[in-house]
Amino acid sequence: VAIFVGLVMADGMPGKFIEVNEIACKRLGYTREELLMISPADIDAPDMVEQRNAAVKDFSTEKNIVFEMAHIAKDGRRIPVEINANYIEYKGQSVYLAIARDITERKQAEDAVVRERDRAQRYFSLAGVMMVVIAADQTVQQINKRGCNILGYTEGEIIGKNWFDTFIPG
Repeated sequence: VAIFVGLVMADGMPGKFIEVNEIACKRLGYTREELLMISPADIDAPDMVEQRNAAVKDFSTEKNIVFEMAHIAKDGRRIPVEINANYIEYKGQSVYLAIARDITERKQAEDAVVRERDRAQRYFSLAGVMMVVIAADQTVQQINKRGCNILGYTEGEIIGKNWFDTFIPG
């Protein structure tokens, strides 16, 4: 894991790094000296500034925060990370200790699950036969367009209804 220690500014925001480990340097492609000249704002992805600001807004009162961020390496690579930051006192100064874990593989797996779910949903929606998902309590959880057309109801009129009591003639 990459480790960053930095000053906490008067407004509670993370300031300049005062210590980094070798993994932080290698992962981001900076020398130690280069990293000690900058702050998290310089390596955080520009599109995630609001997310970072929201996460650290109450940093000084929370003492510990965990959030996801993306770092931008010196060569421009985007690296998704999970940050576990702690507010501590060190040699009379307010500092943060941030541990950044690379979550690239986890993000890729999450993206693959979303793609597969979306693909399955497209097949479900476009199927030429009625398809219904019924929960253990016999209520309709999902129905495709073909099912709505066959039954003559909108999806909103079907979802949540007991399938057997409502749609199966007794």
